[in-house]
Amino acid sequence: MLNAIKSAWLFYSLLIMAVLVIFFSMNNELLLNKTPLCSYITENHTECIACGMTRGFAAITSGDFKRASTANGNSLFIFVLFAVNTMIFLVYGIKKLISKGSYYFQYGGNKL
Repeated sequence: MLNAIKSAWLFYSLLIMAVLVIFFSMNNELLLNKTPLCSYITENHTECIACGMTRGFAAITSGDFKRASTANGNSLFIFVLFAVNTMIFLVYGIKKLISKGSYYFQYGGNKL
């Protein structure tokens, strides 16, 4: 079971990292124009708990934290969680690469 949880964390960490890369690398106006309107708004005419998260993330990457808070009050908290998870994921990945590299240097790539 622990292996399944670890695999799920690795998969979702890759997705989270991709989201952060997209927000930091793309033009925010283009990103916001290409993002569809929330289906919850179109069906129920009210906002869901995640409404404004895309606008909030775009504002955070621009350094406008007040606008991010206005777009969605939880966007800063979620963004920080994404950033911390990505840092942990990268450290984990680097440690794994280093440990595999030391194995190959020590044993010449041959399995015992």
